Amino acid sequence: MITRHTLLNKTSILATARQLMSILIMLYLASGCSSNDTSISRFPAPSDLDNLINQQACSPFATFELSELKVENNSWNAAQADSDRFGQCVFTLEDVSLGNFGWRWSYPGAAKTVMGYPEVIYGWKPWYPASTTEKLPIRLDKIDSIQVSYAVEYLDIKGTYNLAFDNWLSSSDLVNPGNAIFELMIWEDAGSLTPFGQYQGDVVTQSGTYAFYQGEPDWEPAGSNWTYLAFVRLEERQQGTVHLEDFIDYLIAQEIVSPEVYLASIEFGNEIGPGSGTTFVKAFEVTVNP
Repeated sequence: MITRHTLLNKTSILATARQLMSILIMLYLASGCSSNDTSISRFPAPSDLDNLINQQACSPFATFELSELKVENNSWNAAQADSDRFGQCVFTLEDVSLGNFGWRWSYPGAAKTVMGYPEVIYGWKPWYPASTTEKLPIRLDKIDSIQVSYAVEYLDIKGTYNLAFDNWLSSSDLVNPGNAIFELMIWEDAGSLTPFGQYQGDVVTQSGTYAFYQGEPDWEPAGSNWTYLAFVRLEERQQGTVHLEDFIDYLIAQEIVSPEVYLASIEFGNEIGPGSGTTFVKAFEVTVNP
């Protein structure tokens, strides 16, 4: 059985955004929010990008529901910012039914760390009470194939960032932070970041060739304990199709992951640090074949 979810920006919206690139005033807060309180983020008013935004949310972990997707302003580490003038927001463009969305950020300073991960979520993220779709969680040995096709466009992106999938594997189909046992990242554009963990070798897939890293993080919250896995594409890209089953099959063959584990969520966004930018998500389509 096949399920699809597609979100596409109108060509006219993206063309307008490109024309406005030279005059866009980027993401510098008129009045600050402290590193301990990121609940308000204000941008210079009005910018031409603001005129394209239908709705915007800048509170930590604010979300928009878009059918089987959840767009989240994931600012998990913003308290580590070394400036009291920063902002991070998610937004939709035009009518919500068009599925046009994205995020923008500004983190002045030079803190050498990831501050947040504005993202789109498909499935059951361990920190939420339920899944966005009946298709996930799914046990790994029940998957025939899972493909994710995506396309993004950057606007005035600078500083520290990547473009990556952040998928969670759980020991149970009743997902929670305590049974999330693997964080499975797939980096499509490493940008200026390097992954955590030790390099294990290169892996050739239908989606391209990826450098594989594995490590045991020490940043998990209390009650959680997971292994970090990251596949970093050797040739960076901002659009394409990822055959997730190739990565899962590799991990099972290497006896790193059990086939009885569940794929809980498929998540996609930018890990961001010091710098600024805007990302428009032009397309995001998940195809699940049990």
